[in-house]
Amino acid sequence: MKKMLILLVSMVILGSLNIAVAQDLIHEWNADTPAQDMSDGGMLYAPNCYALQYSPPEDFLLERVDFVHGDAGDITVWFFSGEEPDEGELLTEITYTQSAELGWQGEAFTVPVQVSAGQPYWVIISPVNHSPISICELGDGTPTPMKVDFNCDGGYSAFVTGFSFKVRFYGTATVATENVTWDRVKGLYR
Repeated sequence: MKKMLILLVSMVILGSLNIAVAQDLIHEWNADTPAQDMSDGGMLYAPNCYALQYSPPEDFLLERVDFVHGDAGDITVWFFSGEEPDEGELLTEITYTQSAELGWQGEAFTVPVQVSAGQPYWVIISPVNHSPISICELGDGTPTPMKVDFNCDGGYSAFVTGFSFKVRFYGTATVATENVTWDRVKGLYR
């Protein structure tokens, strides 16, 4: 039994497995830029959906995307693959109720998604209309392009402004391990 346990541990340590490590903040856009309150009739309050292009800086298991929100109500976040938001494949989504207090908010996606560095993805957000959301003046990590859909029905159009979003991408980094051979396992215990 002891040898079996040692073998199993050795295979995990040396195996051709991807070992998950703790969920972490992987990437953040516009961390130090204040969120704008669009509830006063600002130009970005009207669209029902905002599509933000995302190209991950590394491979990881995407588990949640957080935005700065305020004003109680339901919000939906979708995550698509592809070159365009209305042509890609829906990979995962989440609908949650945001709290009225302005701050970072989000919930884990219904299904985590393995993302690949440099590949095109789209984060689509349908916020509570006329509420303070993550829109901010341009800062570090500005997503390009941002597209909007006023009806949230797949009719996205380019939207060039001096604004962006505050976004945090959380997930689990994966660490590739080496292939296991029986000789390597036996060599650990000689």
